[in-house]
This record gives sequence, structure tokens and C-alpha cells, in this order.
Amino acid sequence: MRVYGNIFDDGGFYNEAFKTGAAIWQLFVGPFDKWVGFADAQEMEDILNRATRTRAVDQRMVSLKSDDVWRKHRRITNPLMTSKYLKSMTPAISENARALVDLWKSKMQRVKSKGGTCFSCEDDFRYVSIDAITSITLGKSLDTIPHAISIIETSKIEIDPHGGATFHLPKLPLYESLRYLFECIGDATTLPVFIAYIKQQTLGYTPTFRKHYKRVVDYIFGFVAEARQAVKEARALSEEYEAKSLVGMVAEKEGLPGQESLHEWELRDETMAYIFAGHDTTAAALQWGYNEVPYREP
Repeated sequence: MRVYGNIFDDGGFYNEAFKTGAAIWQLFVGPFDKWVGFADAQEMEDILNRATRTRAVDQRMVSLKSDDVWRKHRRITNPLMTSKYLKSMTPAISENARALVDLWKSKMQRVKSKGGTCFSCEDDFRYVSIDAITSITLGKSLDTIPHAISIIETSKIEIDPHGGATFHLPKLPLYESLRYLFECIGDATTLPVFIAYIKQQTLGYTPTFRKHYKRVVDYIFGFVAEARQAVKEARALSEEYEAKSLVGMVAEKEGLPGQESLHEWELRDETMAYIFAGHDTTAAALQWGYNEVPYREP
């Protein structure tokens, strides 16, 4: 079955494709690009974890070639892609989702006090996505939502003629750095190939990129060092280390008989990949969840 439409049509095209398509379907974007869509979670898990005879993902679309290094990374991180692990992360996502509701309550109180009737929540979904994915990967939320709640009362707010409110909330420096890197990734995937290539070759030398990249990397390295130290101390006391994050789960296996380990920069890259990729999937899941709330019985 063929489905025609515009991929920028407020998700309508994707909705129709998922409803009418099979578990795996092809998406042709323009005259040259071809994507693969998955409408079944089990199919995706099978491809990521059990495909051993074929390369499931085009080498041009991943940061590592499917060589010995790639296979080593997949052996170490495979447990992190299972439904069991993802379900164990549900409390972290739920906690941040509740924090988002608290933020909206605070915003609505401020909006009403200014005579407004509604507000944009675009940035809010970015906040909760960042908080949720950093909780999962690093074991501690970035706390962008608690930060936003703490400054709601003193922040600048504009009310348009229709009662819509726009908040101007100062952002955390680390959040700004992550958003900048997200935009760099977006440019690499949306700009014409030649322009994207030139930008990729020069971007790493710009002061802005180096500043934001260093801030994110230093933050990740701090949690890597903390997790490894906690594992070391637990072993010295003959205690069991309870990993509650991606970094912790990798660190707890390091040094054990028969277990492989990642170099510091390898773990850094895996963590950054989870943050960037998980940010989009977490945001999509939360938006769909909140979209369904009004249509469900209490």
C-alpha cells in the first residue's frame, strides 16, 4: 500500500503511514533519499540485538564502521537496548513527566495573574526530554525543569492580544550547550550534502563549537569518573554496586573476568549517542502520551 503526503504536515503523514503500513516500511523523501520506518517495537529490537549475518544499518548512518570495534561496542551495550532495561528506566521518565506537570501548573498561575489564557509548551518538552535522558544515561537529571520552576515568578512574560503567553526563561549553560549540538546535528542532516560536508569539516575549529562541546564532554566525564569510583569502592567493601544508569551499567562490568570494557573516550561517545538519539525518542513518546491524556478516562 502506498501513502502519499508531506512529512512536515504536523505528523499527519506519519500517523497515516503507521496506521496503514506494515511493521517495517520504506519512506521515500524526495527523489533520492529513502528511509526505513518501524511500527513494531519487537522488530526494532530484533534488528538491533539479533541481526548477526547482515549489517542492519548503513555504515554512512552510524559513527562506527561494522568492524571489530563496532562489534565490541554492541556486545557491551546490547543489554541497554533490551525492553527489560528500557522498562527499568520508566520511573525516571515518569518522575520527569510529573515535574513537567508541576511546571505547567506554575506557568498557568503566572499566566492567569497577567490576564492570559494559555502558553506555549514547545520549550517545556525539550526540558523534560533532556532531564529524562540525562537521568537514564548519567543517573542524574540535568534539572532544567526544577530550574524553570524556580524562576517562573521572576521571569519575563509577554501576553499577546489573544491571551497567549510567552515566557522568557534564562537557560542553564549546559542545556544551551546540548541544544547547540542538537542544532549542529540537525544541520548535518537537513542541509544540502555539499554545504553540510563543508560545515562539518570546519565546525570543530570554531570557538563556539569547541566551547559547547567541551562543556558537554567535561560533564559526561565527571559522571564516568564518579561511576567508576563508586564501583571501585563497592568492590573494596565486597558490596554489590547497583547501577541505575547507562554509565553505571557499563562501569559495573569493567574489570570482571570475561567482561570487556570501553576506553574513556569510547564510553563518552556511547553516552553522547544515547543522549542525542534518546532525546528525540523520549520527546516523541512524551508528546504522544500527553496528547492521549485528554481522551482517556481518569
